[in-house]
Amino acid sequence: MSTKIPSFDTVQGWSIANVRNFLESKKNYFSLNDAEIGKFEENGINGRAFLRYTEDNLLQDGLRRGPATNLAEFIEVLNNQSKKRKIKLSQILQDFIPDEANLVKKKSTVTEFVDRDDGLNAAFEVYIKNHEGRMSNQSQDTYFGLCFGG
Repeated sequence: MSTKIPSFDTVQGWSIANVRNFLESKKNYFSLNDAEIGKFEENGINGRAFLRYTEDNLLQDGLRRGPATNLAEFIEVLNNQSKKRKIKLSQILQDFIPDEANLVKKKSTVTEFVDRDDGLNAAFEVYIKNHEGRMSNQSQDTYFGLCFGG
């Protein structure tokens, strides 16, 4: 059975109904039963809450071990998508800091980005605020193009 993995950003924006519909469509893949799918709706689990689930949380909410393990692995894959994107941001930012003295400061700032769950927009806003005047308008435009396809 082919399973297309939705993006982290897509899942993060899901409503409670979207979570339920997704789980119903992948019921056999995750070995879920109707009662287990209903628990997500009963607990008001939207996309953001879904992404924070761990296997222990799923077991505490009454899922059987098999479905809990399957879902926890799937959620880990989704969350790793976000981490890879944030790590790539740190690599992009290296191009915009001209001198080595600022590189040390940049590395600590990027660590903040990796630990935060705000996404690229917030990371870029913080970066611009911390390095105001150091990036030319052309560099900012290039950065936006790299990150946001603009």
